[in-house]
Amino acid sequence: MISAVIDRTRILVADCQAFQNVVGAASRLAAMEHVIRHYADDDSSDVPEHAMPRAVINFVGNSYEKNRVALGTFASRGTIDITFEFLIPDSVLDGAPSHTHHELRMQWFIEQIDLIEQEMRELSGNGESVEGETHLNIISLSAIEGPYEHPQEEVVVSNESPGQIPYSAWMIYQLEHR
Repeated sequence: MISAVIDRTRILVADCQAFQNVVGAASRLAAMEHVIRHYADDDSSDVPEHAMPRAVINFVGNSYEKNRVALGTFASRGTIDITFEFLIPDSVLDGAPSHTHHELRMQWFIEQIDLIEQEMRELSGNGESVEGETHLNIISLSAIEGPYEHPQEEVVVSNESPGQIPYSAWMIYQLEHR
């Protein structure tokens, strides 16, 4: 079922310690609040539904199938997009000359993405993500867009974070599962 695959993808991301560190979560459950199904925000509203940092899970249309692998047994296969959007901590720039700020922000972002990707590969097909099932079995993981830095004026932050608008970056991964 498509919904189960999306949920297992959310769990896979939320179980990554590096993702938990970026979103400031102490557990899978707390990290799940930052792993969003389908679309991050309603385009018809100026009010953000889900502030950054976040990962947005989207099913890629026409890419889900179930194949018979044994009598009465089917295995699913499909493609999921994961968009990671993170706020860049001010501490990344501590003492750095202003002409290096963009490079330092992107370096920090890519380092976090690399750690998350490594953990997703290690967790794939292992452990028990939900009772009786392993983590989603990834057969390929591809960076398909980004990394990019959000223009500062477009960054959506929660009401709990007033003050200067932070910088953020985003990147899209495509995950094929079986």
